[in-house]
Amino acid sequence: MNKTIFYLVLLCAYSTNLLAQENNKDIFKIDDYQVHRSFTSNLPNQEKMVVELGVKTDFDNIHNLDSLLNVFLQSIAALKDSLNHGINSKRIDFVVDESLYKKIKITEYPSTANQYVFNNKELSLLKTGQDTITFTYKVELGNFYRINLFVNRLDDLSNFTNGKIGTQMQQISQANSKGWRQLRNGSAINKVYDNISAPSVYGLKYSKWNLGIGQSFNLQNYNDRLLPSVNTIISLQRRTTTKYHLFGIYSEGAIVIGNGRNGENTNLSNIFGGFIYRRTSVVPSQNSFYTFPYFSLGFLVNREGNYFDKNTFQLGIGRFNLLRGHLALDPLLFISEKKFLPSIKLVVPWL
Repeated sequence: MNKTIFYLVLLCAYSTNLLAQENNKDIFKIDDYQVHRSFTSNLPNQEKMVVELGVKTDFDNIHNLDSLLNVFLQSIAALKDSLNHGINSKRIDFVVDESLYKKIKITEYPSTANQYVFNNKELSLLKTGQDTITFTYKVELGNFYRINLFVNRLDDLSNFTNGKIGTQMQQISQANSKGWRQLRNGSAINKVYDNISAPSVYGLKYSKWNLGIGQSFNLQNYNDRLLPSVNTIISLQRRTTTKYHLFGIYSEGAIVIGNGRNGENTNLSNIFGGFIYRRTSVVPSQNSFYTFPYFSLGFLVNREGNYFDKNTFQLGIGRFNLLRGHLALDPLLFISEKKFLPSIKLVVPWL
């Protein structure tokens, strides 16, 4: 009983720490999995414009970029002199969310080496890095767009106020429906606008198949015991427009602690190996409790002691996620030649 209480307290402490980290997210940050499509437009003087779209966003959702740029320039007008001073590269993040509040973050990257240019026998510092201006409009998770401008100087932004940024966006939107030429490295160039490129055809940023590994700590009931176990999964994951499909093999070591079925002292490891399939949404659920299709089939490949019957296998159908995926419950059925035994597994993923 004391061991059971210890495990439950450990799980609760672990989950509370994860939730605390989640609530402290950077409002300016967008995770890679949220970016569904990306397009790059190369501009004169080695400047460029990168457009990133969320899973739920299309070009029809993007409006009034010229007005957004003017609002941004007005917001930083008081800082213009200090921003243009020096040779350090700068990144300015400008975020508008569903509350319509505007948030600005300025990051400066010190130069690691000084470079100079001679002009009329005078020595002047030379700026070699570009400045980055990022406009992000976020409505909800998966529904956003982000415009990244890479310019040689912040003063160059005035070149975009004459409708240029809107024209570039219109060109990228038109390019999306045109043909693409795929390169050997997997990236693509538009056949009509050769200054527009993308990670792959139609701007899709993800690769269709990814290799992954995951681990979890589990507690599950079997007969009259609460058994701890460690699960390791090696998987191939395929991403479509809206879903992840995961196919994997797993190994799970279940430890029997205490007295066995015949009263003997035991501390034995029984290993199950098998296959899993899981389907989840590309946009993570914000609900504290949700379910998704999950299937597992495992066989007892290493048996120590007599706690598990010979030729036992476990069947899992469905998964119930708790605390936004920091905990999960898997309904299981242990099947052997002698019996059918239902069980519940508490899962704490850590990798």
